[in-house]
Amino acid sequence: MSKIEIIPLTGVNELKFGSTKEDIIDVIGISDQYEIIEEDEEVFTEMYNYPEYKTSLFFEGNATEMVFTSCDTENKDIYLFGNKLFDISEAQIMQMMKEHNFKDIEIDEEEWGEKRLSYLDAMMDFYFEDEELVSITWGILVL
Repeated sequence: MSKIEIIPLTGVNELKFGSTKEDIIDVIGISDQYEIIEEDEEVFTEMYNYPEYKTSLFFEGNATEMVFTSCDTENKDIYLFGNKLFDISEAQIMQMMKEHNFKDIEIDEEEWGEKRLSYLDAMMDFYFEDEELVSITWGILVL
C-alpha cells in the first residue's frame, strides 16, 4: 500500500469491510501474527497483525466464512479525508469529523488511561495519551 487512507464505514484503501478473509489476504497477504480473539459455538473473531503497517485487521464469522469487520492502527502515515491524522490535534479531528457530517460523539477515559474519542455514526475511535493521538480503530457492525 502506498498512501493509507481510512474510508469510514467502508474500509482502508482497496480493503473493503464485509469482504471475505480470503479476498483480503489475496490483496495484503497472510500475516504470521495471527490470533483468535473470541470463539464461541457460532461466532469467531480473528486478528491478523501486520507490523510493517503497524495495523491489525479483524475478521468475524463462522467456521465456513469470515468477513473483514475492522482495523486498528498506530501507523503515523495514515490519512482521513486527505489529512494526515497523527499530524493534527484532537480539536482539528473533531472539526474535520463535523465537516463530514459525523456528529454522534462520545468522549471517555479508558481504564488504562487513554482518552477515547468515539464517533458512533462513523464507527471510529481515536485514542489519545497526553493529548497525542496514539491509535485509531474503525469498522462496521456485522450481525
